[in-house]
Amino acid sequence: MIFSIAICAIYVLLIIASRKHIAEYKEKGVSAVPLGMAFTIYKLLKSALNPEKTRSTLRKLRVAGSKELDALTEDRYVRTIALILTIALATAVAVGVESYIETHTSQEFVLEREDYNGNEREYELVLTFGEDSETGKLKVAPVELTREEFDVRTREMFSHMEERVMGEGGTFSRVSGDIALPVADEGDVIRLEWYSHDPEYITSFGRIIPENIKSDAVSALLTAKAYYMDYEAECDYTLTIVREVKEETVYAHIEKELAKLESEDRNQRQLILPAEVDGVGISMPGSNPSNNLKIIVLGCIICISVAGLAAGRLREEERLRDDVLKKQFPDFVSRLSLLIAAGMTIRAALSEEIKELESENRELLEEEIKYSINQINTGAGEAAVYEELGLRLGLPEYRRLFSNLSHGVSVSDQQLLKLMDDEIKQAVVEQRHHIRERGDKASTALLIPMVILLAVTMLIVIYPAVSGF
Repeated sequence: MIFSIAICAIYVLLIIASRKHIAEYKEKGVSAVPLGMAFTIYKLLKSALNPEKTRSTLRKLRVAGSKELDALTEDRYVRTIALILTIALATAVAVGVESYIETHTSQEFVLEREDYNGNEREYELVLTFGEDSETGKLKVAPVELTREEFDVRTREMFSHMEERVMGEGGTFSRVSGDIALPVADEGDVIRLEWYSHDPEYITSFGRIIPENIKSDAVSALLTAKAYYMDYEAECDYTLTIVREVKEETVYAHIEKELAKLESEDRNQRQLILPAEVDGVGISMPGSNPSNNLKIIVLGCIICISVAGLAAGRLREEERLRDDVLKKQFPDFVSRLSLLIAAGMTIRAALSEEIKELESENRELLEEEIKYSINQINTGAGEAAVYEELGLRLGLPEYRRLFSNLSHGVSVSDQQLLKLMDDEIKQAVVEQRHHIRERGDKASTALLIPMVILLAVTMLIVIYPAVSGF
């Protein structure tokens, strides 16, 4: 309680001292009070809080001017201090309320009992008499049912016993086999015992005596007795036990019917069987196979094929793009070298190349160079933009070219011209290599029809000789 009073007193003093600053935050509504108080504390403790470190950290996170950084730093500290003040006040109020409750209510201890079917718990207690104290023990039994609760539970249990024993949809009016009789309720609190009034038909454990059932159905009486402490309750259930028809008997009957049908129609070459006899369906093994599996397999094959075609189409588009760029490279690097040799800067030469590429309808390379020129126009470093352009185009020759151009930004014109001459020579070599590579691919593609033609020719030659034997 003293803590709560002290905190509240400090809070009131801070409000009085911060009236001016609270007025400055009046547009914040309820938050104006803690924010004004926090601003006062910030001004008093500014040197101790060392805001310069926070200011430098904020500068790394965002681009801002000196005044804006000061405002951001101040706002960060003020909001943090305001939150601390709010938490301190809430803590003081909570401590005060708790102290008041403890003072004005009698002290009690709550010992938890276990559930109805639980175990006895043992608690340790401290017994105090005057200045002396001693440790004691108290055993607490589990919760017990009252007579009324027992009656309610047993009525509920007995009313659902038929469904519990026979299952959903089952009934005591038609029992054809042994049944499992429960020995306790579903909570395992109330004990159950069963007594059969007709043990010649059904035992007290639910076993049917089929050899004593001579007619189609007999009635039997079962009594369920519920026990809990000194409480008892019972309920009678009348069961109708029917003679169980084995599945083998049904099948044997159908086989006899089919044999009879076969014997009556032996003068016909074909024996036509019905699809159903006495509610039993008839079919041949392997007849009318389900098409579900075939449809599933077909669907999977189609899905895999579509995915494969999509991936293949994407790879083919990438290959065509690379082929186009490779074909364009020798002309591109030659024109670029001539423009630079004529005295143009790299940037001006690329701008001129854009016009040439546009007239030749070479959109891919044109768009990539346009994007890079726009980057340079908006203030990006020229050397870095050329490096990035080579990486975007991806092919080794373009990466090498634009890496040299990136380096050429900072070298003399003579060195740049030498770099471009080396590029032209390398482009000629690579062009020859690409032409040879395309020729090899064309030869490989022509090999398949040649093999087919050879096989057809051999078949034409061999067939007459073989057919003459």
